[in-house]
Amino acid sequence: MLVEVSKFRESQEFALQTVNFARSMLNCSAAVFTWLDSHDQLLPHTQMGWPEETIKDYYTVFASADPLNVYRLIKQRATVVTLKGAKRDDQHSSWSDYQRKYGLVDEVGFLFWAGDTPLACLSVIKKQGDSPFSTPEPFGQMYDYMQHSFSMLASVKKVQADHALRNEYFLTERELAVASLMTAGLSNKDIAETLGIELATVKSHVIRILGKLGIESRTQLAAFSADLGTPTTK
Repeated sequence: MLVEVSKFRESQEFALQTVNFARSMLNCSAAVFTWLDSHDQLLPHTQMGWPEETIKDYYTVFASADPLNVYRLIKQRATVVTLKGAKRDDQHSSWSDYQRKYGLVDEVGFLFWAGDTPLACLSVIKKQGDSPFSTPEPFGQMYDYMQHSFSMLASVKKVQADHALRNEYFLTERELAVASLMTAGLSNKDIAETLGIELATVKSHVIRILGKLGIESRTQLAAFSADLGTPTTK
């Protein structure tokens, strides 16, 4: 199960700080930071200068027409895309209606990743009355800074570590749950009570986890997981 990054206080603080940082750096009046860890139509988000009714209208009517639709960007494995640079086709024609309705003049979208997992996006919006984006050069530098800060969130590190444990070390979902509780310092008995399983089952899981990871004791697991969650420099 994917860690619900948006529910952590540090994640909410990061979203607010990033919205304010982006608006200041790009001299625009609106920005929306959206988390992708929910199945709800209206994804959890933090906005500044883009009213809630505008966001609700987007999801209920216009999202499929958005050239910067986040799910389209995920398929492209994008990081930074501008509205002017986005690929358009006939299905995007109604997006002009949204732009006219709310005075959206230009936009740049940033997509944030934990390894191969997309976790959040940021939309920085130029409205009527804002000065236009000067040049696209700052976008890449801004993204590198924001993505690095994003990768250092404890919850994001856990997503990256879980991805590696699942896909590189082949831990099952139950083994991931046990490993997470082991890392938190719970005893086998506490893990059994938390997960509602037999103590003997927990012991079997612990043995398999240590074997798959090639470590000798549960005390090594926290450091092992921390290494997996540390972002690598490309």
